[in-house]
Amino acid sequence: MDESLSERLARVDALIAKTQGQPQDSGSLASVPVESLRQTVEDRSRPSAERLAAFSALSDRLRGEGELSEIVLAMIDDPDEELALNAIREAPPFDARVIDRLRCLLDDPRPALWEAAASALSRKKDHSLLPRMLDWARNGDADHRRVGLAAVAFLLIPEEHLAVVEEICEEGPRDEHDELVLIEALRVAEGRVAFWRKALGGESEG
Repeated sequence: MDESLSERLARVDALIAKTQGQPQDSGSLASVPVESLRQTVEDRSRPSAERLAAFSALSDRLRGEGELSEIVLAMIDDPDEELALNAIREAPPFDARVIDRLRCLLDDPRPALWEAAASALSRKKDHSLLPRMLDWARNGDADHRRVGLAAVAFLLIPEEHLAVVEEICEEGPRDEHDELVLIEALRVAEGRVAFWRKALGGESEG
């Protein structure tokens, strides 16, 4: 079968990357057809590095298009955890099916996945997440508290965020590690309030 020059170059790039044991740069895949990239992503027999590179190229090419949601939904359940994490990070912000899948991941037994899902949802301002993140921040184990405290920073306005963190700090740390987590959370909350007040002050002066 005849190959175009661009297809031949892309194939050579892939062979070089595989030989050297290095991930293929998504930029070298710019001319590869979307369907070929998708086949690479969905082929679980291929090396992880090839699939990651293909997904990176797809996410750049399909940003804002519905086809990316389909690919992300398939990859979130991939047994390769690194691929699943990349899918979570690239999840389209307004696709209800993707958002629902991320919410389900909050109960996943794999710490990396539920943490990534909580981070993605909070950054997408999914306010339905707030009650659960507040519960994690107040009552969760060490990892859930850390993630919950980070999430509420995205879900609450600065003054509300600071009030919550101060309330949790008043209960006292559970151990030395927890004390460091609370100190950092308080620093972030106070910094948000200071920045917000300075911004409002600048507007009023103008």
